[in-house]
Amino acid sequence: MRPYLRAANVDWDGLRLGDIKTMNFTDAEMEVYRLSKGDLLLNEASGSAREVGKPALWQDEITDCAFQNTLIRVRPKDIEPEFLLHYFRHAASVGKFAEASRGVGINHLGKEALASWQIPLPPAGERQRIVGLLDQAYELRIKRRQAITNLDGLTQALFIETFGTFGDPLRRTANLDSATLGELTSEFRYGTSVKSEDRGHPTLRIPNVVGGSLDVRDLKFVPVTPAELTRLRLRQGDLLFVRSNGNPEYVGRCAVFSEDLVSSSGHASDSFIYASYLIRARLHLDKVNPVYVREFLLGSTGRRSLRSSCKTSAGQYNINIDGLSGISIPVPPLLLQQEFAKRVEFIAELRERYTRQLSHLDGLFSALQHRAFRGEL
Repeated sequence: MRPYLRAANVDWDGLRLGDIKTMNFTDAEMEVYRLSKGDLLLNEASGSAREVGKPALWQDEITDCAFQNTLIRVRPKDIEPEFLLHYFRHAASVGKFAEASRGVGINHLGKEALASWQIPLPPAGERQRIVGLLDQAYELRIKRRQAITNLDGLTQALFIETFGTFGDPLRRTANLDSATLGELTSEFRYGTSVKSEDRGHPTLRIPNVVGGSLDVRDLKFVPVTPAELTRLRLRQGDLLFVRSNGNPEYVGRCAVFSEDLVSSSGHASDSFIYASYLIRARLHLDKVNPVYVREFLLGSTGRRSLRSSCKTSAGQYNINIDGLSGISIPVPPLLLQQEFAKRVEFIAELRERYTRQLSHLDGLFSALQHRAFRGEL
């Protein structure tokens, strides 16, 4: 059995080698599919055209490794692999590979299309200078992304430190009371199924609930009656749950509605409503803090409870109000929950600052790429 790489192992920030598959390649097959240091691997096919052509550089991280036909191998000749890597990253990020891809449902790049690709080729010294500049800019972005990832992990580490590990022999919380989410909630409600238009109220949807937070950069608008607005208007502290998805890990993901999180949208916080594939839980705030509930449900014990409450139909995983209502949640003292929420708020503010910095770095890096491959550096 020999290890091999798939499209899932190629990401924008490089290779992901934590999940390597193996299969029985013959010696003859290995002569064809064995990877060598300096090979470039491009994503050949994807359901998303934007992912087609996504590249990574192979540096002999795994001995005697092959690759699957969902990838295209490019073996550079008389050119630095690092220069090609940066060029391919640029071509993929600006959509050039997406434009060249073909297919219905699954987009394919094809090695024939790639073989005829025209690549700018400045002199060797200039190529090395471009690689040096782009490497530095790229590493800054990687470090900022890693800092954000570390902060995400810090919140769950803080949760365990504060409350213990639920579901295991508890260090601090063995005698905690527990309640169902239904008992801790004054109201569950599904969102509106009215179609979006160019006018109406800003309406949160599944894509807006990301990573335990709200992303309001892509808002839709739905016209509703005053009575519907009264029923669907979001308040500070409301929990929003994703109730349907093809990926079971995404079902039940949740975020706390916060005036601070939606302030950047330019819309009044009391004008926000939510769509039908979300469920709103309005908690008893004298019993639980929404941030505490969210972090419990994002943790391993909470995720197991959500997953066990899901049902499947036609490849979709779903959770309904009854499923959410029955989830058991330990209830620490409210003061402890509130202190935890304050510390999480500080982490969230730091994360938001880092995210803004990353967005700025992404813009600078994109501009640097454009100039580099137009001969303007």
